[in-house]
Amino acid sequence: MLDDGPEYRRVKDLMLPCFRRTSIDQMVEGFGKIADHANAVIRGLSAGGQADVDMQQVAMAAALDSIGELHFRTDLKQLDLVSDPTARVFDIAKINTAITVAGQKAALPMMMIPAVTPLLPDYIEFKGNVDTLYEYVDGVLEGRRRMLATRPYDTKHDVDFLGALCSAQASGAYPWLSDDDIRDQCGELRSST
Repeated sequence: MLDDGPEYRRVKDLMLPCFRRTSIDQMVEGFGKIADHANAVIRGLSAGGQADVDMQQVAMAAALDSIGELHFRTDLKQLDLVSDPTARVFDIAKINTAITVAGQKAALPMMMIPAVTPLLPDYIEFKGNVDTLYEYVDGVLEGRRRMLATRPYDTKHDVDFLGALCSAQASGAYPWLSDDDIRDQCGELRSST
């Protein structure tokens, strides 16, 4: 994409709300709340008699919750899952691990004999796990759209990227912005763990 012209300016304007001072202030506040929640989870696990706390699990959950709150305006409840493994919460880290493992197992056969790829058990497992993550992401996307139906995106106060994308798509000003494009942006859930 060229860095001039009307299309470039429209895309730039779409991105600008994410980098305003009020946006950054809200992000800092959001990170602080999630850090406080992570601290409470660690203290709760320690007080509950758990001698060792898996700090990587806590950090990953906090990162995912940060993405949910700050980019999607959605509580993904991953820290809640760390403090209560029986919670009825979609385990993003678990599905991402399953995608990675199945993908690694299927990678070499897929490169060697591409024609049989759809028949490979590891590929079938990989595809099923990706579809599961996409179903979850679609739910996050629909939830944000429901919020926008009750209160439109306010470029002066809202800072979540998903809200900006959904609003831009709904405006009709960006006909190239498809549901698949927006879902791919939510793929940040996948790359963050």
